Amino acid sequence: METPLAADVDVLDFIPVDIYLSPTSFVGWKYPTVTVTLSYGSTTIGTDSATIYSTGWYEFNIAPVLKLPKGAVLKLDLSVTMLATSVTVYYNSSTYDSRIEIPTDTSLVIESITIEDDNNTERNIFMPGENYTVIARVSNPFGANEIGIYLIENPTPENAEEEACYSGPAGQFSAFVVLDNPWNFNTDSAITLVGGFEFRIEWAAGLFVTPVIHPSATNFQTPPDFYCGASIPVVGAQCTLINLTIGTFTTDPALWFLSPVSNTGSQSIPGAIAITDGNDAFSISQAFPVSGDFAEPVFGMFTCVVANEDVTWGSVKSMFQ
Repeated sequence: METPLAADVDVLDFIPVDIYLSPTSFVGWKYPTVTVTLSYGSTTIGTDSATIYSTGWYEFNIAPVLKLPKGAVLKLDLSVTMLATSVTVYYNSSTYDSRIEIPTDTSLVIESITIEDDNNTERNIFMPGENYTVIARVSNPFGANEIGIYLIENPTPENAEEEACYSGPAGQFSAFVVLDNPWNFNTDSAITLVGGFEFRIEWAAGLFVTPVIHPSATNFQTPPDFYCGASIPVVGAQCTLINLTIGTFTTDPALWFLSPVSNTGSQSIPGAIAITDGNDAFSISQAFPVSGDFAEPVFGMFTCVVANEDVTWGSVKSMFQ
């Protein structure tokens, strides 16, 4: 998980880790043994192991904990312990829905998963002695520093998808660029005063867009690039960064995206978007589009950004969906 939990998550039972595995290589009767370890920070939640005799589903059970604390960044390590053996991991697809399921009565959505090695390279084959990290991207309400575009200023997990889609008549309407759960990664604490924000808004040609930044903000670049100093109070773990007045003559579908500012030399974090903490000498923390990826839209006009069947607000969430 790339962003910390912005609230405590109650865990009700054992945490099952279901992974589709295939033994890639083995010697004689020696089959690969896979060990999974779920942790956050320096705290190990639990481990479990299984010998991979054939291709198929394997369930690892992590002992239950009472609570995953606010600020925790979950990490799942997988390792192969048998020499001269390796396995292939299948994940993040409709066919092989490998996943971690956290039994909780707290809403939680994981948008996407990648598996990286120690060099931060995405891979899916385990070799002997190598460690891999499963990285999950979480969304509202627990994903810290997530920025989205909505028709209201205070979206909730229950209405976020609906409010990220405009389906009214052609003409003029308003939308808002909202920051959820501002978090200072340097001090590992919540931000109560946003001191600045940095990103680019990508909108379709042919739209009439008038962005108005927060009254306290100054933009040192030109829209649709926003490289702003500001002093924006955070209320209810949210704040509005920009008001958008949008006009269109048609009902043609249009998708909106967030991306790093176009001047790569001015990007505070190369290839990323960012916010700053106004109460911590404007220290910089990475931010994220609420969609989980710059290639995925955060707002849609006359189309929805997420298909209804893919939305999973509820009591038990899958990290690999």
